[in-house]
Amino acid sequence: MYKVNEEVARGYYAAIADRCVECSEKYLHADVQLISPLAKLSGKKNVLKATEVFISQFKTLEVCKANGSKDKVTVIYDLVCPPPLGKITIKVLMTFLEKLIIRLELY
Repeated sequence: MYKVNEEVARGYYAAIADRCVECSEKYLHADVQLISPLAKLSGKKNVLKATEVFISQFKTLEVCKANGSKDKVTVIYDLVCPPPLGKITIKVLMTFLEKLIIRLELY
C-alpha cells in the first residue's frame, strides 16, 4: 500500500512542479489539511487556493526523495526561488486516507 501512496505523492508534486493546480486536485481528499510554518488550512478549496499562490513563488521544484510506510509518506524536495531566497530544501510529511492526501505537514 505504501508504494501506491509514494506514487500519489510523486504525482501530486509533479503536478505542482508543472504548475497545474487542477491536476493536483485529484490527489487531495476533500478534508485535506495543510500545516506549514506560515499557515494552517483545512479543506480542498482552501488548500488549492494556497497552491495557486505557492506555484507563483518558485522557479523549479524537484522531488529528491519519497519514502512511505503504511499511511505516511515523507517527501523531500528542492525548491528554487528567485533571489534572495535561492534554493530551499523542504520536507513534508504526508498522511493518506483511501489513497488520497488527507494531511500535508511542511517543515
